[in-house]
Amino acid sequence: MTPISRSPKHPWIVLICAATLVTIAMGIRQSFGLYLRPVELDTGIGREAFGFAIAVQNLLLGLAQPFVGALADKHGAGASRLWAGRSMRWGWCWPR
Repeated sequence: MTPISRSPKHPWIVLICAATLVTIAMGIRQSFGLYLRPVELDTGIGREAFGFAIAVQNLLLGLAQPFVGALADKHGAGASRLWAGRSMRWGWCWPR
């Protein structure tokens, strides 16, 4: 009897797929600099305030991860997605 090989037949395909996923995920968070000038022109918000808002957003995302993970472990992924969607909607509709 021969042992079953668990290694992928084409490791480069796995590497390219993983690199593509990381690029997409990091691109979302790292591309805010591209939108700095249009946001500044449309809203009148300076680059300092915009940069500070993005920094606070990234810090809050990092701080919320353990709690959202615990929520997903306790109640399931559907409940955590529902909670996240409601909180995002609340943030978008907050009176300005």
